[in-house]
Amino acid sequence: MSPQIQKADERLRIRWLVGLTLVAAIGAVGILRLDDYLSELHTLVAATQPATAEKARIAVRWVLAAIVGAGALFSLYLGWTSWRIYSGERYPPPGARVLSDTKILLGKAARRRGLIGLLLATLTLLLTLAVAARADRVFNRLLTPTLEPTPVEVGAS
Repeated sequence: MSPQIQKADERLRIRWLVGLTLVAAIGAVGILRLDDYLSELHTLVAATQPATAEKARIAVRWVLAAIVGAGALFSLYLGWTSWRIYSGERYPPPGARVLSDTKILLGKAARRRGLIGLLLATLTLLLTLAVAARADRVFNRLLTPTLEPTPVEVGAS
């Protein structure tokens, strides 16, 4: 008996290609502009009042919240899909559309795929939170104006 194959969905393939192209273009522009932005931001904060620095901190926290939100949504989707695979013992799950022709797995092989997906979803969520926490510390350091060190008197008692 030959294995069952689930055929690819052409419309889904085109949507993915367009979406990934847009994400890559936006990411490339972001990476190219990040260094300039950070140096300008540090200079701006060092030269202005604390109120401006606080507004910059709030803006950065909104960006970090968006990043964490996107990572959490991806993790939830991956976890939900993986749970459907694990509990339904079928990969890809019933009704799912696929990007390329995919061999249908049943039983133990499908449960193994589902379990791997659940582990990846958990890891993705944890890494998203860790990156956000680290980025928050880095941006707080960048947004804190550098203070001149206070001279210490030696021998004064």
